[in-house]
Amino acid sequence: MIKVVHGFKTDKILSSIQASRKELNEQIKLKAGLLHNGRIEVAQHMEKREMQRAKNKVLRLIQETHRSDIMDLLEFYCSTLFQQIGLIKSAKELDPTLVEPVSTVIWAAPRLETEVPSLMKVSDQLIYKYSKEYGEMCRSNNAGTVNAEVMTKLSASFPHKSQIFKYLEGISKEFDLNIQQEDIYADAEYIYAPSRNPPLDMSELFPSDDTYLPRRNSPYEKGALYEADEHKHGPRRNSPYDDVEPWHMQRPSALKQSQTVNDRRLNFGKATPPASASNSDDLYEEVN
Repeated sequence: MIKVVHGFKTDKILSSIQASRKELNEQIKLKAGLLHNGRIEVAQHMEKREMQRAKNKVLRLIQETHRSDIMDLLEFYCSTLFQQIGLIKSAKELDPTLVEPVSTVIWAAPRLETEVPSLMKVSDQLIYKYSKEYGEMCRSNNAGTVNAEVMTKLSASFPHKSQIFKYLEGISKEFDLNIQQEDIYADAEYIYAPSRNPPLDMSELFPSDDTYLPRRNSPYEKGALYEADEHKHGPRRNSPYDDVEPWHMQRPSALKQSQTVNDRRLNFGKATPPASASNSDDLYEEVN
């Protein structure tokens, strides 16, 4: 029985990288032709006012555009690995400059296996070189070293509505179609055409500097201290001290000659007879 030994082999990874670059370039050219024909079909649907069919077609075109962009980036990564094969072979640990290319190739290979099967062989050789644990970490991106753009564009989520409408606008301009923005944004739920929905006037919510909003009642205004209690205890009786100013607003001449700062606080709200003008200087000295 023949025992199959798996391990890193330089000649095998080189041949796999070359095959992957060839397959990637072929897919990029193929998708370029498909995208061109797809835009023509979308323009024909838009010209016939078949907007829903045009939008459904655009969904596929956006996904193919994303895959084409990622294949172009992966071809660059494969070229980098091919040029640095000497460093990969001699170094026991992964060089920091190759962390992103290696991690991204390992992560993207299973997602492009049907279109670029040779890329899976490159991924396997890299896992043989840097351990199975490192390969699992790259597949799950636990280290966060995979290119974020690759992860976003190869995800299975549908394109956002804003991308669909921008794609339709681009096709309308490319083929010079007489399409109004109202037709493109006909069934938009939260994307609005600029001509139909002008910006909101925020001047009422944010007044200018010379405009003041009504302020709340100050606790020092006459009667304001009792407004909160009126709904509990009913209207209060008239007090002889309603017209008395708070102590911090009273003039020094209206204070008693023997009154100190502490006395003023204790006698807050109480009427005080005015002092004579002749004792005003003595009053200032005692208060100070």
